[in-house]
Amino acid sequence: AWVAENLDGNFVKAYESRNGVGGFDLREDRDKVIAIDYRGTGQQKDLFIYRPGARVAWVAENLDGNFVKAYESRNGVGGFDLREDRDKVIAIDYRGT
Repeated sequence: AWVAENLDGNFVKAYESRNGVGGFDLREDRDKVIAIDYRGTGQQKDLFIYRPGARVAWVAENLDGNFVKAYESRNGVGGFDLREDRDKVIAIDYRGT
């Protein structure tokens, strides 16, 4: 896993790991990662990781530059089962926080 940070228009390495991120292994080609605002701080600094077709959902929370597992499910997320390989997830600010 490699995370870049934008510093005045220049992207630089902010985080790197050869063992996945936040406890999630990222071993499969189908693994997907999107930036989210897990705690509602107004910053998309956390990661939602999922494996379509395997029902796996994971949140890696960014705590001072270290990603730690904040949420794990093997049954999808929010009633959505992530059972199909073609399943997609997007991040939105549903409540406008």
